[in-house]
Amino acid sequence: MNATWPFAKLRARADLLTLQVNLLGTFHFQPSEVVALQPYTQIPVLGEGVRIVHRKAGYKQKIIFWTFGNPRAVIAAIEATGFRAGGVDGDLDPATLQALQQQEGQPFRPGALLLLFALWLVPFFGFVSGLAPGELPGGPVPALAFAVMPLFSLLCLSVPGFARRVLKPGRTIEEVRLVLWLMGVAVPLIFSLAFWAIGTGPA
Repeated sequence: MNATWPFAKLRARADLLTLQVNLLGTFHFQPSEVVALQPYTQIPVLGEGVRIVHRKAGYKQKIIFWTFGNPRAVIAAIEATGFRAGGVDGDLDPATLQALQQQEGQPFRPGALLLLFALWLVPFFGFVSGLAPGELPGGPVPALAFAVMPLFSLLCLSVPGFARRVLKPGRTIEEVRLVLWLMGVAVPLIFSLAFWAIGTGPA
């Protein structure tokens, strides 16, 4: 798994290392679950990160946190908190461990995501129902469908009750705030431009 700042955050304290990845969820490691923290370089300066070599069951074996900073400096900052790979676990009580487990995995309820993407994909259905090349589906449906992402994001960010309904128990909106902003602005803009380019292309 590859996690890149600013879409991922790596936090550390003496008894816990936490990797929070937008949409993919939060991953927790106690010292005994981490074999090593290693600098990882794919492209010098542009592609550098910290590989978390771990023994935690259920997690992908290869986990890399990509950073624009020096990976050795990141590792040093982690160790400065007192966290040591292969060290002795702290005194995390069962309730805390259970709460940490609830934070793992992607944060949205599966049903909410399925409904969201079903509504969002409505504009594309016209392209498989006999429209001529370059012809766009007419009527208000495309506009309404493109409003789904911004509306969903706005409701999640501004209406706590709605956020509780679409997020899994124990999850918070802070885990996906950046992704929601992208869903609300960037994704609709990209696809609107794509539709505009298709519609104004050569006849």
